Amino acid sequence: MTFFAGQRVSASQLNPVTFSGYQIATQSVPNNAWTGATFDGEYEDSHGGHSTVTLNGTYTIPVTGFYDLAAGSSFVPNVTGLRGVKILKSGVIINRATCYAATGPSAGATPFVAVKENCVAGDTITVQIYQVSGGALSTLANGEATCHLEISLIRR
Repeated sequence: MTFFAGQRVSASQLNPVTFSGYQIATQSVPNNAWTGATFDGEYEDSHGGHSTVTLNGTYTIPVTGFYDLAAGSSFVPNVTGLRGVKILKSGVIINRATCYAATGPSAGATPFVAVKENCVAGDTITVQIYQVSGGALSTLANGEATCHLEISLIRR
């Protein structure tokens, strides 16, 4: 954020909103069903919009503004089917915020989506993940490849 000489700056401008959540424990995702992702780990939660215990799949927007939102999903290796990830704001899918990835002959797929979105204080951000493999499939939670959600305020 850039400030100019003589510009008045509020405390909230000096304390930008950032959140980075990820999975520590694996999550079983049923076949062919969008499922709410859980984020039981945090790298950063500048404004306390997330809990790793209660509703750990939800981030509550603390400040009205224009945000960068990004999410990814990772599953255990399985060469069958399709994987997906999407971001929702207050329970509604955000336009341009759904990604599908087909699996390959020797590896799985790791879909990722990023979008910029206007949010109002109190909006909730959630991520849903998806897979079609013929049966339930677990997410990866090994630190290198894990389901994650990143949120950053761009401007108020």
